[in-house]
Amino acid sequence: MAAHPDDSPERVRLEVGLQLRFHRHRAGLSQTQVAAATGWSLSAISMYEQGNRQAGYAKLRRLAELYGCTFHDFFTGARDPAQARLQQLEERVAELERLLDRSAAARPRPHDERSRIRGSEPAGRGRSRGF
Repeated sequence: MAAHPDDSPERVRLEVGLQLRFHRHRAGLSQTQVAAATGWSLSAISMYEQGNRQAGYAKLRRLAELYGCTFHDFFTGARDPAQARLQQLEERVAELERLLDRSAAARPRPHDERSRIRGSEPAGRGRSRGF
């Protein structure tokens, strides 16, 4: 059985590199910070993310630990890190919309608030001033 063209070593390195960059950004780290934390060169970190250099198992495990994800996250999930980020943002927007809806439902309407403070008389028909 012939290998699928998308499974070429170059393609896998590129996809892993994209995942490395995605998870580093998600962890809020710069390449410089990763290089300092691992003791690897900044050039090596950059080359891993660009897919120009292959990171071995031990290095990927170390990066997963540093990024707060699993080793398998570099190979599974969304093939496009931007798609995964978009999904996270859409979920957050939906959550914020639910909170706003709940907050608006709990707040009295402005007209109700005025009636409660001033009484139920329409404007201009309150107590007579004797004119």
